[in-house]
Amino acid sequence: MKLPEPNEEAEKLMKELLLEDTDLLKDIAEYAISTGGKRIRGNLVLLSCEAVGGKQRDALYAYGSIELFHYCTLIVDDIIDKGEIRRGNPTIIKKYGLSGTECVNFVFMSAAVEAANKCGKPIVEILTRIAKVLSDGEMKDVLFEQYGRDEPFYNENKFGKITLDDYYDMISKKTAELIKASCEMGAILGEGSKEQIEALKKYGYNLGMAFQLTDDILDIYGDEALFGKKIGKDILEHKLGNIVILLADSEDLYTILLQDNPDVEKAIEIINKTDAKKKAEAITKTYLEKAKDSIKDLPETDAKKILIEVVDLILERQT
Repeated sequence: MKLPEPNEEAEKLMKELLLEDTDLLKDIAEYAISTGGKRIRGNLVLLSCEAVGGKQRDALYAYGSIELFHYCTLIVDDIIDKGEIRRGNPTIIKKYGLSGTECVNFVFMSAAVEAANKCGKPIVEILTRIAKVLSDGEMKDVLFEQYGRDEPFYNENKFGKITLDDYYDMISKKTAELIKASCEMGAILGEGSKEQIEALKKYGYNLGMAFQLTDDILDIYGDEALFGKKIGKDILEHKLGNIVILLADSEDLYTILLQDNPDVEKAIEIINKTDAKKKAEAITKTYLEKAKDSIKDLPETDAKKILIEVVDLILERQT
């Protein structure tokens, strides 16, 4: 079983909205959208719609809205982290520079809002809500960095040590809430009952938490060729907001995070002396079990079957 392929009709609508009335930034926008992605969030919109009895055609613009907005978050990530590789390709900031990257983000955001508008007020409200929540999560992730930023807000508010609750709050806002919103949009557009909408929101939240936990594990232990990102990137960026680093809880590791050029190999050697990876995997499995359990009462449909299979794919994820 593989993740569902990107929906061709939704992709076409999304690109039309993105490139319409785009002049100087058209090449950048086309490059950005062409670098692909698994479209997990967009497909969750469609599957959630179908799982409550709706039709995919009722949620195509919501697919586009959530994917365009997700790309905004990736752009911000790459600006903040000075990222050079995304999905195995040069990031737009690496290829086109900072000014073009910042400006094209407005194009993506406006297209995301336009797509949401075509779905109705409830979908617009979800999009605007998660924009605020996600910005808080993104900033908290920055404030968890231990070194390397000479910025007034960072210097005044950065965290020293963080707790697991701090970490869970950050990944909830940065990752899980967006995946939860994808499922909520689909369930609403499929005219699901209140109970069905709540079930899919819980499914999306727990899936999102597991997705970010897996991302953190892969950052340390993934295959760089498959993962499409540099292994140990969180260490290089002095980040304490990685579940494996956090669970290793080593003063020697914290010392490495405070260095100008953190020694990734040494840091992973320290982590390997702990049971951090095993604990992180166990936590991930707990969230995945909750995701499955959340939708057990939904009607037995092909869409529900795929939603359950998606949970298993997250567990096996390598990219």
